[in-house]
This record gives sequence, structure tokens and C-alpha cells, in this order.
Amino acid sequence: MVSQQNPFTPGWGTQPPVVVGRQELLSKVGDVYANPGWSRYSNLSLIARRGIGKTVLLSEFHHLATDEGWLVITDSAGRTTGSFVDRIAASLNEFVASRKPQPGRRLTGGSASALGFSFGLDAALEDTGDQSLDLRRSLDEVMGMGPDRPAGILMTVDEVHKATEADINDFGNVVQLLQNEGQPVAVALAGLPVKEGKEPTFLARCKAIRMLDLADTDIELGLIHTAGVAGLTFDREALDMGVQAAAGHPFMMQLVGWHACELVLGRGGDVVATEDVFATLDEARDEFKQAVLKSIGVGLSKIARVVLAAMAIDSGPSEVKALQHRLGRDPQTVNRYLTRLAKAELVHRVGRGVYDFTVPGHRAEMRGSEEYQVFQDIEAERVARVKNRPSPSRGLER
Repeated sequence: MVSQQNPFTPGWGTQPPVVVGRQELLSKVGDVYANPGWSRYSNLSLIARRGIGKTVLLSEFHHLATDEGWLVITDSAGRTTGSFVDRIAASLNEFVASRKPQPGRRLTGGSASALGFSFGLDAALEDTGDQSLDLRRSLDEVMGMGPDRPAGILMTVDEVHKATEADINDFGNVVQLLQNEGQPVAVALAGLPVKEGKEPTFLARCKAIRMLDLADTDIELGLIHTAGVAGLTFDREALDMGVQAAAGHPFMMQLVGWHACELVLGRGGDVVATEDVFATLDEARDEFKQAVLKSIGVGLSKIARVVLAAMAIDSGPSEVKALQHRLGRDPQTVNRYLTRLAKAELVHRVGRGVYDFTVPGHRAEMRGSEEYQVFQDIEAERVARVKNRPSPSRGLER
């Protein structure tokens, strides 16, 4: 029976019923778990702005690994107590205890699939006393379990930007030691971009996955197939409107789909028409602004905001030469600023000497900023000077 619940999931950390546009990456990562041994894709970092699908990919990696008989340990560095390294060690200890039950131990966070195993955030020891949790020792214990040993160990950590540099590097040192010994251990870390030069060493050594916007064809497939879970379809014009509004952003796609489908389901219909998308676009855009665009400004330096405001003057991609003129800086300095913004996933290079905003709606958001108003005032003064400039003399009258 087809579900009549809204199939779109515009919420942080929620898993959509359909994942599109990441098949090539998932194939490469799946090969790591199917063929244990070190690979360039053994240690991954998914660093990107909110709403681009980092947590969704962590969940997909989880499924790929458990399908191949791996033990998956999941954690979030955003938790307010303790170190994620200690919690992962505790989860590993719990896995060992689950295979060899002992009095006084309580299992709270584990589950097993047909082939693989999974331990998450709630794993805990009931009575540890003063026992220190040594990640290296815990990993060795799992690897030394003999016939009960999993095919490999995948450790995923979300919100890694909230972890200390020491924790990340200590974690990485243990992982790399085991990998150097040929042990089937893999890591996937996800989080928001950090300031340039502040990236922990291990994070910099991981294979960085650029979480690019989805292609329009992927957005289209995402809308069609997700709606289909609830037996809904989009008419052609409504689909085109939804694709254009999403502008390649996975979270915006979920918002557009959710609001339009909610309207259709509310009236008992099964076709998303143009008027359904049009009627709900403002609400979707407002939610996107509050959830994604507002968070972008947090932590941005003054100069970063000025450069973005200078780009917002243009209705499309900005040329470095034009930005030089507006900012009054040399090409090297402007390119350095743009490189930093590109690393933070706020802008991207679309051609030689040409950059554009990465996040849909960010240009419009910057046009409401104080920095943008300064450029507007300067431009207004320039136009006024040109308008009031005396016309050149055409020669002496006879």
C-alpha cells in the first residue's frame, strides 16, 4: 500500500527515502568495504555548509558498511559531555562485551543487521570504575576477536567542527597506526567549514569530499522519485518550477517538495500542479533563509562580508577584475579572499577569473546587508558625478 504521509524530509539529520546525485561517491566508498584494505576513500572528510547532505551520506556509508559485515560506530562531536574518542572506545568495548556477555554490563546502544553490526551514541559501561578508555586497545580487542571479528570497523563522527584539535589528531594517530598495520579500519568525518589554517592535521589528511550542489537533472529525479513514495506526481511545469527554486541545493529541494506535497495531500489530490509550487514557494524560501542563510553569517569576518557584498552587486557571476575595482585591492589580494571563501564553500569558480555564490539565495541575502548598502552608496555617488559632469566643449563658436 502506498504511504500517504509526506515523503519529503526537510529536517536536520533526517534520512530522505531517495538519495540522488551521489552515486559515484557511494560506489567508490562501497568498494572500500567490499574489499577491505587501505584506500584513498578509507578516511573521508565531508566538510560543507548546512543542508547539503553530510549526515545523509554518513548514514549511506553506514548501510554500505554493515551490508559487508563491518562494525559501524557512530558518534557526534556536538555532544556536550566528554570526548568523542572516549565514547567510541566505550562503544567498541560494548561490542566486545556483547559477544562475550559478562555480569554487571548493560548494553544500550548496539544493534546487528544480517551481516554487519552497529553501535551508536548511547553505548555505556555500567561499572567501569577508574578504567581508562584507550581507543587503540579497544580497537585491538575487536580486531582480535577471532571468528566473531567483524569484516572491518567504520567510525563516523558528525559535527566534527565542534571537536578539539587534540581529540581529532589523537583519534587520527590511532586510526593511521592500525591502517599501517593492514587492519580494515575506515573513518568518515562530517562538519561545517573551519577557518583557514585552523584545520586539524588529521582532518587535512583525509580525502576531502566536496559537497557540490546537485545538478538540475538530479533535483528533478529527487522530486519525482520522492513524491512517488506517496503516490504523487508533478506536472511538467510544476517540476520545472521546483527545480529552478531548488537551485541545486538538497535542503531547498526537500523544502519545495514538502510544502507543495503537503498542500496536495491536504486536499486529497495526487498531482502537484504549478499553482501548488507557486503558492508555497515563499514559505519554503523563508524557511531556507532562516535555516541556512542566517547561519552563514555567523563567524564570518568583516572582510569576508565585504567581498561577498561586492559580489552581490552583480546579478550573476562576478569577474575578479570588477571586484578589484570595487574593493580597491590588487588581483593577488582579491584572489586570496576568494580562495578563502571557496574553501568555506560560500563561492565557487565558474571560469577563469570568474566566481559565483554557492548557496542559493545568498546573493539576495547579502543585498540586505550594511556592507552592500555601502557599495550601493558609492555606486550612487559615481552615477551622480557622471550625470553632473559638464559636457566636453565642441570647439569655439565663430
